[in-house]
Amino acid sequence: MRAASALLPLLLLLPAPGRTTEVRFRTPADACPVEPAERWGWRVEVYSEAPGQWLVRTQASGQALPDPEALRPLAEAVRAVKARMAYASDAWTEDPDQALRAGRGNCISFTAVLERDLKDLGYRSRRVHGLLFSPDASVSPYYLAPLHATPHRWLEVFTADFGWVPLDPVAPQGRLTGRHVALRGDDTAGWVRGMTVEVLRWD
Repeated sequence: MRAASALLPLLLLLPAPGRTTEVRFRTPADACPVEPAERWGWRVEVYSEAPGQWLVRTQASGQALPDPEALRPLAEAVRAVKARMAYASDAWTEDPDQALRAGRGNCISFTAVLERDLKDLGYRSRRVHGLLFSPDASVSPYYLAPLHATPHRWLEVFTADFGWVPLDPVAPQGRLTGRHVALRGDDTAGWVRGMTVEVLRWD
């Protein structure tokens, strides 16, 4: 039982298994809104199909399992935020104190609180702006039906042993899935303006 319980914090951070997403982006911009990358168990592949049109595939990369103890502080930080905050898609603030006083908020509020908690623990983090794909339009009032997605924010935390580790404090168990797609820079609104998305696969 002790060995199993020692793994629980790590399970919060491992990529959710068995999920592949393929989407076709069409934008008026010359550059693809998504960069090829390999992030913490997920590989993002980008293929140019035509001017202003790209196929983006996100799938599990089979990254090796890290040492559970090395990630325990990150998992506990995610759980601490969830214990103090209730998710509310219609409430947000960049101020962590205001978010905690309200006790509720969306991804912006959750990441603001987690960002400060991690800083207090001595970790360096950066915000990631992107899209969270979902077939369910009821997940958020900000759901963009033409994109089959909601604008979303999460964090990446730098660790000496594993590099940048992604944390989504509002996701189930704090884990990223193949439906998280990071966009270049921090201008999500700019990218989605004029963008259309065709979802080819999610499983």
